[in-house]
Amino acid sequence: MQTKRFAGDGGNTVGFRTYKLEFSKPVDYDKIINNEIFNSDLIDDVKLVHSLNSEELPKELKDIPSNFLSVCTYLEGKYEIKSSQGRTKFTDEEIKNGENVLIVPGRDEMYNMQIGNEIILSNNKYEIIGIAVPPDEFYMTTKSFASMKYSVKSISIILNTQLSSVENGKYELKLHDEFPSASLTDSPSELYNMAQSNALGDFSFVAVIFVVSSLAFMFLMKFMMDKSSSENVIYSIVGATKVRIVILLLIENAILSFVFAVIASIIHSSLYEVLFKKLNITSDVEYYFSDYLFIIIMTVLLSCLVALPFIISTAKNSIIKNKNKYNE
Repeated sequence: MQTKRFAGDGGNTVGFRTYKLEFSKPVDYDKIINNEIFNSDLIDDVKLVHSLNSEELPKELKDIPSNFLSVCTYLEGKYEIKSSQGRTKFTDEEIKNGENVLIVPGRDEMYNMQIGNEIILSNNKYEIIGIAVPPDEFYMTTKSFASMKYSVKSISIILNTQLSSVENGKYELKLHDEFPSASLTDSPSELYNMAQSNALGDFSFVAVIFVVSSLAFMFLMKFMMDKSSSENVIYSIVGATKVRIVILLLIENAILSFVFAVIASIIHSSLYEVLFKKLNITSDVEYYFSDYLFIIIMTVLLSCLVALPFIISTAKNSIIKNKNKYNE
């Protein structure tokens, strides 16, 4: 189901773990960094963003509109910046010492800049170690960011695990309490709302598949009941009760369904990469052991469910009727 793929474990991407807050007025770095919310074990990393004004820009970019470019830093330094050239991450030594190194935006105006060149930003000299893919963000170490006494225009809080829809709502309320002057401009709520809007369509789709599968199983079960009618008649003639006959037929049906479901799962798993993955109508669908186990269990339950009417009908026949049917 699309909803399951969208909001389940496979959806545990950065987008489902990121909360972006925009401040109406820039806030001092110290006020942000000392907030108790950052001491939570849920926090994986925090991105701080400072909007540059025209006086802070390097001379190569003086024509860029004010506040279009920004300086960013990750407090924990865990995330690699997408880079078109050079390094995508600061070394531990650079982070510890707060060295004047910079990853610059990948703008056309800066393509003449080379790795190892120096650039003046906010009247401070930095060595270029990488050119980022984002066209509007400079990246520096946290110590450098703090030493420049940059104000913070926005923060992005990245959690180390995806919260459930209910937990997400509680966490957003907590963020509003901690940062009342900020607007939550990005959060997993939008993704959860999109998933919920697709839930009805997903349910309808699965319901149709369930009905079609049930009909197919019913024809199969009727065929199996007809083929084993002599065996069922013998059960009745030798004195088996109707309840026992129903139980025996259900066990037989469950075992057969289980065996074939296991065989089908093994075949699918073995040939998934070379065959079945290419037949998928949706890309990036991965199967796990739990998925195959769920399929096997549902196959057994579905087969027993649709076979039950035929089994009960067979068990209701009288001994005389079964004997006449056997003699035929």
